[in-house]
Amino acid sequence: MNKIILDADGVFFAERPYWNAALATAFGMSGLSASINGGWQKLTDDAFNQLSLQTVTKYRGCNSNWDLAAVLAKALECRSVCGAAQAHIEAKRTTKAVETLYGAAQSLWNDARIKPARRNGKTNVSDPLNGFGIDRADKHFRDTVNWFQCTLNGPDYPDLCFDRATLKESYPATSLAFNRFQAAGYEIRVCTGRHHAEIDEPVTRAGLRTFLPASVITSANEVDKAQTLTKKTSLGKPHWFAPTCAAIGFEPAIACLKGKPLPTISETLVYVGDALADYRAVAACNEIGLKMNYVHIRSGITSPEQENEIADAQQTLGIVNRLEEIVRLLESSKK
Repeated sequence: MNKIILDADGVFFAERPYWNAALATAFGMSGLSASINGGWQKLTDDAFNQLSLQTVTKYRGCNSNWDLAAVLAKALECRSVCGAAQAHIEAKRTTKAVETLYGAAQSLWNDARIKPARRNGKTNVSDPLNGFGIDRADKHFRDTVNWFQCTLNGPDYPDLCFDRATLKESYPATSLAFNRFQAAGYEIRVCTGRHHAEIDEPVTRAGLRTFLPASVITSANEVDKAQTLTKKTSLGKPHWFAPTCAAIGFEPAIACLKGKPLPTISETLVYVGDALADYRAVAACNEIGLKMNYVHIRSGITSPEQENEIADAQQTLGIVNRLEEIVRLLESSKK
């Protein structure tokens, strides 16, 4: 059966609710929630519509939304940053508050921290989050993840600074699109930069579990496992490994990493993404001989120049605004 492989965030999950939860987590952990005092919508619009605060982590390969929460919370641990952000918020200068936080989060980054260390002749797996001075094994990071999950799903913290209903979404259009993909002869797969623990609950809550059992989801867990098994680093998108894993399975993809030839693929493979890294991962798949088409969804994180690069590529079927528009492209590609 043909396969349509979907990135999650920006494709069938809108990321804004999760970015909002990340920002709320950082402010909650820093004791700044009370300062917002009714200005939540303006604050998040400035953060994510105007200043693209999410790019601090997204552009560096930190794809989990709780990574954004952890980096913002760490930036606010600096007293001067926290004090300046609070003063700007209380004075209704939300743009200045976000600019302060953006600059502080950017200043945490240090490329040298993520260079793989060599011990006893073996290369350790690197994590881009280390570039911000954050270790996923650290208790503070685990506390941030717990706070993020509670912000998103409950129970309430007493200083929650917004109505949690603003984080919920309705997915009837997604279910309709998924039904149409299946009717067109496509098996649905997912290839996401999130870890399983971060995607399982949203899939269930959205009523998409019947379409997306855990077995069809390739996540950061598979990338981490592959890096551990092969001692290779940076296997997340834009590397070809994750889409290949989603297309042919974990073990055959690992075999390819180890230099074995690709198995023969007869079905049509279509990858749907919303970022330049998605497109480049598909391009990398084609370079190793795995023929894969690409559809791009506009989610606001690619520039016009990047969209032009994507549109001009031979493997690109088209650029669309909504998931439900893709079926038309699939049908046209058969003609």
